[in-house]
Amino acid sequence: MVALYVLTGKQTKEWAVLGSITTTEQIGQAIRAAHTEHRDPVNVVCDATNGSVIWTGKISDIQRRTETGIARCEAFIGGFGEFQSQQFRIAFQNEFLIAQTNDRVVATTSDLITALDSETGAPITTEELRYGFRVAVLGIPCDPRWRSEIGIETVGPRYFGYDIEYVPVEDRVVRSEK
Repeated sequence: MVALYVLTGKQTKEWAVLGSITTTEQIGQAIRAAHTEHRDPVNVVCDATNGSVIWTGKISDIQRRTETGIARCEAFIGGFGEFQSQQFRIAFQNEFLIAQTNDRVVATTSDLITALDSETGAPITTEELRYGFRVAVLGIPCDPRWRSEIGIETVGPRYFGYDIEYVPVEDRVVRSEK
């Protein structure tokens, strides 16, 4: 945990994403249970977050560069299964920001783009991404506050310099029925 700014209780209730720590604990518990019960941990995370698998594949290249004092990075992921014939790209700085394939945007910030080890369900941060990792990339709807005008202005694609309109991930991706 990191505490950066002092807030009153009222401010916290107005601006914090309430329940986020509880949610992360529940996700971890669900992954552990999936391992014990021999279930797919990636599907368990999707169920726990109302997310969708937007890509599965192997990291084929990572490019990291500094532009105007900011680390701008891209990961390229070859596809598996239904994604086999395509290439996937995730643009990131400290966080995953834009996910797209064949010039079609699949997910953007403010929503969450998350990379998981495709076998264990363990999260893979931007700093941990390496060539050869087999990943499942999830698109997870963000808290409604981040979808407000000020939320999108604060953490939407344009804030990070991408000329892309924010569209909720569930409007971009159709979640497959289990």
